[in-house]
Parts: sequence; C-alpha cells; structure tokens
Amino acid sequence: MENLGLRDRQRARRHRAILFSAAELFGTKGFAETTMEDIASMAEVSAPTIYNYFRSKSDILLGLLEVDKELINEALEDLINNPNGDPLEVISEFVRIDLEGGYDVHQKSLWRMISAAALEASDDRAPDYVEAQSVFFQKLCRLIECLKRDGKVSSDVDPKVAARVINSITRESFRLYIRSEELTIPDLVGMAREQLAVLWNGLKS
Repeated sequence: MENLGLRDRQRARRHRAILFSAAELFGTKGFAETTMEDIASMAEVSAPTIYNYFRSKSDILLGLLEVDKELINEALEDLINNPNGDPLEVISEFVRIDLEGGYDVHQKSLWRMISAAALEASDDRAPDYVEAQSVFFQKLCRLIECLKRDGKVSSDVDPKVAARVINSITRESFRLYIRSEELTIPDLVGMAREQLAVLWNGLKS
C-alpha cells in the first residue's frame, strides 16, 4: 500500500474498512440480518459508497477471501524464496501460514458464510472465488518445485499433483475445523501436519 498514490491509498483503506466492518457485523448480527446501511455506519461511509466497491453482501464475502490471501502473501513468498531446513517442516509451515495467518480464523461462523458463498456463487462470480482459492495451490506448486530443484523431493514427483494432494489435506482440515466448535487452531494445524507427515514418506527423495 505504501507504493500507492494518496488517492489509491485512501481507496484501499476504505475498501478494507468496509470489509472488516462487514466481517464484524456478519459475525455478531448474522449475514441475513446485516444491512448495507449497518456496514456503512460502522465503516463511516455512505451506503452508496459501498456499491462503488461491492455489488452485494455476497460480493463482500468474496472480498474477505481475497484479502485473506493478501494477508498471507508476503509470508508465503518468503518461505518459497528461502525453503531452508527440513522439507517436511517447510511444507508444514507453509500450510500453517495458510490456515492461520490470514483473516481472523477464529471467526468460524464467518468462514462458514464465506465457504457457502463460494459454493453458491453465481456463474459470473464463481471464477473469482476459484481464482482467490487457487492462490495457495499456485504458490505451493512453486515451493515443491524449489524443494525438488534442491534434491529434497524426489525427481519423480509432479509438483502439481503433490500440491493438489496437499491442498486437499489443507482444505479438508479447514472444513472440519470451521464445522466443529470444539476444534481449536492448534488442533487444526496439528491435524493437517499429521496427514502431511504420512504423505511425506511418499514424497521424500
């Protein structure tokens, strides 16, 4: 954001303010009960201003998914560029960042809303959800390619296939987490890591 001009920085701050205000209201009042006027009041903007950024409340959920990926981008890139140490730990850390490093993972009800919106997206918005969700997969492919280049992953491994399997583990662990009020974030990360450890026995060089 620091590289943006003043007007663009103001627009970006307003965008985030709308998103985070909506997220708080969705979590406390519920999605259906929250109005655009409620969001505007909390974000300190006019209701028409919101429509300059988002077409609907469902569109705001997509925005939260996108900002979640933005928040973890730097940490994932750092790991891709410096995949040092035990490769299983590197991959596990990559998954941990994705699972808990983005937008407030404690808000399980909000993430259930985001997941439902992704499944129910209209035909013109569905590709946007797919693109937002593919960020982790694309970066994971790059990480595995780096590990493969360094001889830490077998040369026979297809990075895309491996990334698809790891992505499935990550997504399923997260689905179980947001559906259960009992599971904690350490439970979530531990569950994913246990499965990764089993998978790793088939990947290592």
